[in-house]
Amino acid sequence: MNTLKSDLSAEQLIDLIRKMTHDLNSPLAVIQLRAEHTLELIKERPMDEAKAAKALEAILKSITRMSEIIQETRSHLTPITK
Repeated sequence: MNTLKSDLSAEQLIDLIRKMTHDLNSPLAVIQLRAEHTLELIKERPMDEAKAAKALEAILKSITRMSEIIQETRSHLTPITK
């Protein structure tokens, strides 16, 4: 496991983690709801492809946002050199 060092104080790091968990939880909720909705659309006959595509686009947007949050967090961390 890599050990990481942060340029942030302990208080700033805790605040960052608190914000990050909140910011990641919101897109996860959207992904879950959209995936459940898309699954229902797929099960329908005939399937509404436009609605399914829109739901999948929302999922991808949420995933992109989560990736941005993770990248931003990583930018504050650097490996500890021995």
